[in-house]
Amino acid sequence: VIPEALRRRMLAGLVAFVEGRLQRRLPNTNQDLVARRLNAMATLVRYQAFVANMLDVIPRQTQNWRTAMLIDWLMVLERAPSVPQREARIKQASQLLRSRMTYQGARIVFNQEHDDDAWWLMGNGDVDAAKLLLAVRQLPDWQADMPRLLTGLLARQQQGRWQTTVANVWGSLALAQFSKLFE
Repeated sequence: VIPEALRRRMLAGLVAFVEGRLQRRLPNTNQDLVARRLNAMATLVRYQAFVANMLDVIPRQTQNWRTAMLIDWLMVLERAPSVPQREARIKQASQLLRSRMTYQGARIVFNQEHDDDAWWLMGNGDVDAAKLLLAVRQLPDWQADMPRLLTGLLARQQQGRWQTTVANVWGSLALAQFSKLFE
C-alpha cells in the first residue's frame, strides 16, 4: 500500500510530465514522447487525476500510432466522460484496433506487431493483447469478442507464461478482470 502523500506526489509528477512542465531529454522519437504521455494519462484517468485539456499535447493522427498507444488512448476515452467527441473517438479507436488484429489459430496477433515491439517502453504484443482485453472489457461493441480475445491472449503464452515480466503482470490483471465480469 502506497502512503497517501507519496501517491499524491507521484500523481503530481505524472500531471507535470503530461503538461510538459517536467521534461526528460531522451534520444527518442516524438512518437515515443506521445506514447509515454498517453501511458501517463491512462494512469491518471484511473486515479481521477485526468482533465480533458491534457489532450491538447497529443497529436490526433491516431492511424499512425503504435497499437499500444491506441490501447492507452482507448483506456483514457473509456474512463474520461468529459473528453469532447468521446463516443466518436472510441468508435474510431476501436475500428483501428480491430483492423490491426488477426488470429493465427487461436493466438491474437497484431498486424504491426514487429514494428510495435518497443522494449524501451516495456511493451510488446503480449502486453498489447492483455491491455486490449482490459481496455475493451466493458465496451458494448466488444462483448461478443471477449471470449476470443481471452483465448487469443492465453494462446500467446509459451510454457505457461508470457514473454516478459511486464506482460505477465498485465496478463494476470486481464485474467482477473475477465473472471470478475464473465465467470
